[in-house]
Amino acid sequence: MKEWADIFQAVVMIAGVVVLAAITIGTFLYAMRDVPRKITAFIGSWFVGLLLVVGVVWYGGSKSMTFDVGLRDNGSWVSNNTVHVAWTYTGIPSASTLYVAYRESGTTNDWADLGETMVSALVWEGTLANATNYDYIVYTTYVPPSPVHTNGVWVGPVYETKKRQGAQSFIVINGVIHEHGRVIAPPQAKRHPYDTEVEWLSNNGSAYIDTGVKGSQVRGVRARYMMTSFTSYGPLFNCYNGEEYNAVRLISQSSNNGSGYASLNTRARGSLVVPFSPNTWYDYSASVESGVFRATVNGTDYTIAAANGTANTKNVTLFGSLGARVSSFALYGADGKAIIDLVPVRRDGVGYMFDRVSLRLFGNASSNGSFGVGPDKQTTN
Repeated sequence: MKEWADIFQAVVMIAGVVVLAAITIGTFLYAMRDVPRKITAFIGSWFVGLLLVVGVVWYGGSKSMTFDVGLRDNGSWVSNNTVHVAWTYTGIPSASTLYVAYRESGTTNDWADLGETMVSALVWEGTLANATNYDYIVYTTYVPPSPVHTNGVWVGPVYETKKRQGAQSFIVINGVIHEHGRVIAPPQAKRHPYDTEVEWLSNNGSAYIDTGVKGSQVRGVRARYMMTSFTSYGPLFNCYNGEEYNAVRLISQSSNNGSGYASLNTRARGSLVVPFSPNTWYDYSASVESGVFRATVNGTDYTIAAANGTANTKNVTLFGSLGARVSSFALYGADGKAIIDLVPVRRDGVGYMFDRVSLRLFGNASSNGSFGVGPDKQTTN
């Protein structure tokens, strides 16, 4: 399309020049018969001819050069260890190289290339440990001709880093791209990367979620869950590194006596005791204020003096050896805002947790087991 547009525009411009030259020569010869009118006629012919050429070139050029150029997201998603990219494209040669780059979320680090493929492939999938901890862009270095009408897609030299220069068109999968504190590419509006929300996700004692959130970051927890099978010291959620370290956890006791141990970035030794019986749905929230660790379980408060241990920088995990169903799970930072807010979903028959903060899928981080998937969540108008 580009080649034909260039040819047409060139033909229009040449024709315009020929017409202008013919008008000029003809008018000059005619004006020579009457010298007093020579100057005014000559200037008038140039003015009329110039308007004609400008009008023809503008019309022909605009008609021939109006086309879309860009990449558009077509349902890309990221889970714990998988980056799945799907796109459509317009005005970019099918043989152009498409690159997938990533960097740690919330940083201004240089982008690192994760993989590459051809624009015409339409789908690319790669693996990356803890993939949900990163932002991604998908781009091509193909440079569209000028002038070009982009119809709202991102085109321009906005992806400039030490890693690679000159990207002209790209899509964003996660996060936003900043340059010197200025947002230069908001994420495209796209559908959620799942089929439907479900009432709960369950595990069989092997599957678990790695939230990627460090225990030292957490200042609040909210969860809805039910224990389905007892395991001694089995965790519902856990970030544990020893009794003298701070922990973020809710685990069963050694015997099935209807109680569990809770910690919230507080020393594991001397944990708060809370109700934890099988086959009972619990609404749980926890916080630490003024040196007091408070957990609210089904509307009842349980408190203990908050003991401080060694900082724990391990990640908080959800599920474990304990059989359980979870319908929501959220972790909060010191500013009171959710760091992660997980709800259970189903995608292609497989259970995931969807984070409503980062808009990412969290799948089973274990090579064993799988999640059970509850019924579709009922919505009310």
